Amino acid sequence: MCFRKQSRGQSQSFLANLPPENYAIACFPAKRYGEMSNSLAESFNNMVKDERCMPLTQLLEGIRVRVMEMFCERKVQSSTWRSVLCPKLEKKLLKRIETGRNWRVSQSTNDIFEVCTEDSTVMVNLVERECSCALWQFRCFPCSHAVQVMQKANRIPYRYIEDYWKTSFYRSAHDLPIFSVPDLDKPDPSSFGDSALQPPKTRKPPGRPRTRRIKSFGEESRPVRCTRCDQLGHHNRRSCNVAI
Repeated sequence: MCFRKQSRGQSQSFLANLPPENYAIACFPAKRYGEMSNSLAESFNNMVKDERCMPLTQLLEGIRVRVMEMFCERKVQSSTWRSVLCPKLEKKLLKRIETGRNWRVSQSTNDIFEVCTEDSTVMVNLVERECSCALWQFRCFPCSHAVQVMQKANRIPYRYIEDYWKTSFYRSAHDLPIFSVPDLDKPDPSSFGDSALQPPKTRKPPGRPRTRRIKSFGEESRPVRCTRCDQLGHHNRRSCNVAI
């Protein structure tokens, strides 16, 4: 409703022709592992912020070198892991085991259980890998309710966790290396003389170059809490001018 009000009726035709699986996780047929945003693209843009102002060939070469180094570092780092899951996920699993040790787990069938917490009651289906809290389906990682069911039913949690979160899957994603591209055979542009294609002569515009990305239409900044005035807004302690 908020989206429709802000668009002033322009969203009606847009949403009518847009399939719901493009913007709703509940309608998406595949697994998204809890992601439904462009944060990955923003992270990549931040990684190549120094190369974005370069010409196209230097931009592509800079991206190739960064990705090549990143793959090598991650492959070497993951070779020291001895856990079934990646380290962060292994810690998350252990934390969820400790979270609900006092919860009551009741068995309905061989694979369906009921978990009673301090403030709610949920149903867990181990075969379908579902929990009525919907966190298991959304993250594709067992929630605290499902982990407690596995503990009480003497089930191995790793059998109910997607391969996406496992160390073996992480290593296989970085097995294929990105090789270097030598340029010893590359011709020297100065050898072509006056017939060589030169870049156009341009004049650098005055002022500092823009470093921040241009926000899309309708995008709003997330408010932050200032540590000086303790108020939500779009400023921090350094730029705060509220009278204290």
